[in-house]
Amino acid sequence: MKKVLIILLGVVVVIVLAFFGLRGYTKRYSPDAMASFNKDGLDIKVKYCQPSKKNRVIFGGIVPYGKVWRTGANEITEITFKQDVNIANKTVKAGSYALFTIPNKEDWTLILNSGNRTMFGTRNWGTQYKQENDVHRLKVKKQDTESETEQFTIKIQDDQNGKGAVMYLMWDQIQVNVPIKKN
Repeated sequence: MKKVLIILLGVVVVIVLAFFGLRGYTKRYSPDAMASFNKDGLDIKVKYCQPSKKNRVIFGGIVPYGKVWRTGANEITEITFKQDVNIANKTVKAGSYALFTIPNKEDWTLILNSGNRTMFGTRNWGTQYKQENDVHRLKVKKQDTESETEQFTIKIQDDQNGKGAVMYLMWDQIQVNVPIKKN
């Protein structure tokens, strides 16, 4: 009985070490990043990982058109609103959501999903998408850019009229603009 417990303990230790080793390895190539905005009562935070282009075809290549994408790398991209907001003319309740997208040639679908945490409270791995956890699906505009963004980047800035913010998703020669306003 003692030998079985020792073997089981050894297996658990190896699995835990392998998990942290793999996580460290992937973080080296797609590091953690955060985008935040806090102005006039509009408070937004986005935690994500930044994959690099590395001379690859991104959209329509490693990120296929018409399929759900984790919007970054590694763990899910998590967006948090401290108050109710309006995104692309839809009300979104305050809280934290997994941010997925469906890239298309003409426009993108932004998906806010409630399945962003494991039972242990950590962020889910980005491949664990379940459509039944979708809270909102929103159409957003995509535009081609002349300059190339090597590393996937999310930034949030004031909108043009100062009544909210715009979240930009940028990678390769694509930029997606997501308008966000206080509700």
